[in-house]
Amino acid sequence: MKRVFSFIILAVISLSLWGQDIAIEYYRDRTDFRVIIPYKSFIFGKNAEVAEYQVSMEIKDNTKKQVGRHEAKIVIYKHAELSESAILVRFSDTLKSGSYVATVIMKNLNLGDKRSFGRTFTQSELTQIGLSYLVTRLYNMDIILSSGKMFSLPWEKCFLYQGYSVPIDSLRLFVDGYTKTVVPSAGKIVVDLTDLLKNIESPQQIQITIFEGRIRYKTEPFFYSSWFSYGTIYSPKDQIEQLRYIATQAEWRLMSRLPKAEMTKAIDQFWLVHDPSPGTERNEAREEFYKRVLKADESYTIHTKLKGWRSDRGRIFIKYGYPDYVNSEVFPVEGYPYIVWNYSKDNKEFVFVDVGGYGQYTLRNKEDEE
Repeated sequence: MKRVFSFIILAVISLSLWGQDIAIEYYRDRTDFRVIIPYKSFIFGKNAEVAEYQVSMEIKDNTKKQVGRHEAKIVIYKHAELSESAILVRFSDTLKSGSYVATVIMKNLNLGDKRSFGRTFTQSELTQIGLSYLVTRLYNMDIILSSGKMFSLPWEKCFLYQGYSVPIDSLRLFVDGYTKTVVPSAGKIVVDLTDLLKNIESPQQIQITIFEGRIRYKTEPFFYSSWFSYGTIYSPKDQIEQLRYIATQAEWRLMSRLPKAEMTKAIDQFWLVHDPSPGTERNEAREEFYKRVLKADESYTIHTKLKGWRSDRGRIFIKYGYPDYVNSEVFPVEGYPYIVWNYSKDNKEFVFVDVGGYGQYTLRNKEDEE
C-alpha cells in the first residue's frame, strides 16, 4: 500500500539529533539512545537471506571509566526496497550531568566482521520535546524510512515514539480527517498507528500536535537520510583527512597531530565552530559535507586503492560542490581525454586530464585551487 504524507510545522522545537548515527535525548528519569544504522551497512553472506548482528553500546565518562553497557541482538532480513532506510535500535540508561563518549560496536554473528562508531556528548539541559519517531515494523525489524519511501513497501505495524520533559497535556494525531488524542504517561508516548493508517486508503497529510497549556508544538517526524551512513563508513582518521579540504592551515596542523583517542572530540569541535546556525541542533554545513564525501566516493572511485574522496575530482567536488558547467572530450583527436568544471560563483575553472587512459583524471591547474 502506498502512503503519501505532507507536514506543517507551526513551531520550531529543539531536536536532540546529533547528525550521524546516534540520537540522544536527556530526560529527568533516563537518557534515551537511538542508534540509527543504515540498512546498507549490513552485510549478508553468500546466498543468505538473513544476517544476525549483535549491537553493543559502551558509555564512558570523561575519566574514560565505563559507566554503562547495553546489548541487543537483531536479525536483519534481505529486502531490496529497504536500501534507502535505517534500522532503529533503542537503549536507555540513567546518567548524571557531565561529558561522555558513547561507542556502538556492530558485530556480524554470521561472518565475524566488526565495526564501531561513536560520538561525544555533554548531558546538561533536559530535552524539552524529543524527536517524533515514526517507525514501521517488518519481520520484527524496526525501520525508519526516508520521506520518499514512506509506506511505499509492505509493513506490518507502525508506531509513533515521542519523549518529552515539559508538562504536556496531550498529543493529537490528525490524519486526513481522522483524529487520535493520547494522554501522556511517564515522560514518553508510544502510539500504535497500525489500525488508524490501515483504515485510510491513501493519506495525504499527517500532523502531530503536542499541547502544553496554551502552547502548541507541531513536529516533523524523523526520516532517514543517506548521509547518516557517513559515520559507519569512515574512521575518525579518514574524517580528519577529509576535513583537510576545508579546514584552515592552523586547524589542520592541530588535528593532524592528534592521537586516535582525541580525534572524535576534535571533529565535533571543528563542526561546532563551523556551524552556520548555532543554537539549533542541525548543522547544515556538516550535513552538506557528508553528502559530498559520499557522492564523491560513489562517483569517482576507480579502484579500492584510490577512493573517490581522495581523487582530484573528489577533492574539488567536496570543496565546491556540483559545477555550474561541464565540458568534456572522451576521444579527442589530439591529446588526452579531459573534463572541465566551471564554477561561476567562485570564478573558477578546473581542468582534469586522463593521462593513463584508465578513467583516473588528475587536476592540471592545481595553482587555481585555494
